[in-house]
Amino acid sequence: MTVRSTTDLLSETSRGRSWMGNFLESDREAAKLLLDSLSLVKVSEARPDLSRLISNRIKDLGTPVWLLPVMAKEDIEHHLRSRDMPIAPLVPFATFEIGDVGSVMPGSEGWIGNLIRTLVRESNGEMPFVGGPHATKKQLRDERVKTILLITDIVGSGKQVLDFIDILLANKTLKSWKSFQWVRFEVVSYVAAPQAELKLGPKQVDLHFVVREPTIETRPWTGAQKRSVIALCKKYVTEGVEPLGYGRNGGLFAFQESIPNTLPFILWRPETEGWHAFFDDRAMSMELETEVSSRRVAVRHQPAVAKAANQPRLGEALSRQMTRRGREVLLALAQLLTPGGSEATIEVALDLSSVEAKSLLNYMEKSGWIDGHLAVTSLGRRELDLGKRNTRSVLPRSPAKDHGVYYPWGHR
Repeated sequence: MTVRSTTDLLSETSRGRSWMGNFLESDREAAKLLLDSLSLVKVSEARPDLSRLISNRIKDLGTPVWLLPVMAKEDIEHHLRSRDMPIAPLVPFATFEIGDVGSVMPGSEGWIGNLIRTLVRESNGEMPFVGGPHATKKQLRDERVKTILLITDIVGSGKQVLDFIDILLANKTLKSWKSFQWVRFEVVSYVAAPQAELKLGPKQVDLHFVVREPTIETRPWTGAQKRSVIALCKKYVTEGVEPLGYGRNGGLFAFQESIPNTLPFILWRPETEGWHAFFDDRAMSMELETEVSSRRVAVRHQPAVAKAANQPRLGEALSRQMTRRGREVLLALAQLLTPGGSEATIEVALDLSSVEAKSLLNYMEKSGWIDGHLAVTSLGRRELDLGKRNTRSVLPRSPAKDHGVYYPWGHR
């Protein structure tokens, strides 16, 4: 997915310039790096990619599925309180109906719920069965649902997903189906943080996602740059708040419609006397929306990606590459030659979706630049060396003077 912006740098927006004014002159370089490395995406642009991923997963499974939005425990309890219903214990199909809560979910859960309703409606009458939040326990039993697909926009620490699974398993029927391995849980998300896979994997919950979340740790920065950004976040934080955001995530991805608390706190610190907010209390201002469209940041930071991969000459040469694919190939080769280089590091460094990264690596393997284990071949090293070379400048020769009849002008 190619995303363009009205202005290339968030630090050059009106709000960005005001926010930069919060910092001492010596801290502004780190502040600018942090702000300009943030990826912003509109829900309207993320929705088709997430919808496609869910549809493909349903086809791959080929068995009946139950689609549910991941719901926060607090939102379920808030809904029950608003209807004067008891909030404990939370047992689906008993003390509350998932469909009733899911239809009034706020914020990010709202568009996810709408997407699920569309997918369920479009699959009506087709096989296999696709049920939504309003499916009854009898329907699930009669259709012999095998997979519960939990849909969300962002998986950060994975805690909210696991908490919601615990709520579902409070129902004895669902718990017994899980115990007998008649059903299994999977998560499909637009964005996933690096630690999410580590958290969900041991719980036997598969995670599928469109984009790997960039973070302070995974951005292609030098060690000194990472340390300076982290120090900045700690220096300007208010007391009692986690500087790197919820779960110490240090996330650098946000939907324009909903700013997550996993971003460094200084990005969403509320407006106060003496502090100019960027995302005032996790909201994007109308002024900022008019200046910035959805943006992915890889193109602007390609020289930085090369430098972080210990390829400074490559960073200087990238501008000479005529195509985007040519630049991506060279940067991917550089990434794979660094310690720990992998598909995941390529996704984050180049700001590619999982699908885009796989497509790039397939192309590189077919071209002979890497093997099936992502090891760079001798041909790949040669391609990288060629990419780093300076373009030779060949000046046209002056035409020879016409001296009429030839006579030697000198003796050897």
